[in-house]
Amino acid sequence: MIRDLFKVPIWIEDDLVDRFELEKLEWICETFSKNIPDYHHEYNPDTYKISRNSEINILDLPEFEPISNLIREKAIQMMLDMGYSEEQTKRLKNDNAWFCMYRVGDSVQMHVHRPSFISAAFYIKNDTSCKLRFIQDLYKMSPYPKEPDNQWSRNSVDMDCPPGRLLLFPSDCAHGTDQIKGDVQTEEVCKVMLSYNFILQNN
Repeated sequence: MIRDLFKVPIWIEDDLVDRFELEKLEWICETFSKNIPDYHHEYNPDTYKISRNSEINILDLPEFEPISNLIREKAIQMMLDMGYSEEQTKRLKNDNAWFCMYRVGDSVQMHVHRPSFISAAFYIKNDTSCKLRFIQDLYKMSPYPKEPDNQWSRNSVDMDCPPGRLLLFPSDCAHGTDQIKGDVQTEEVCKVMLSYNFILQNN
């Protein structure tokens, strides 16, 4: 009998906050991004603005505290649904977090967030059709070819990323995006998101 093994759990929650809060978060990211150089991050060379490894740490900023706490609560709910105990959830700590801002032509190379435990992607703005692709096994010929895929063999999935959507997933799950397409190259920011990494503290 075929058993359903090794599937990657992905928590999806829409409308995490209302439109007013999304607009507020977009404004906050835009304000802080003015002090960040364009395309400066060596591991994210195709991201217009990224606060990671800059002097801006959103975990230390009161403007981001409500959304950071809310996302941690959802990560705890995910842990409980995955079978972890309440005692284990008490060890969950927000290790690092950053915001990203994208323009047409930007992309995110496939990567993992080891050695973190759970990672989060929260979308504040997305005026594009760009999806977040998850790959379970990077050693397979993935995500192509797709023709023979079925529920047992499928090794990749593309997730829509509308504003207000939260995606939580194991940090060792590879993910990335294709290049953002547009009819005309523009200087306007078309996607804004927050990323979080959680770890389990030692007792």
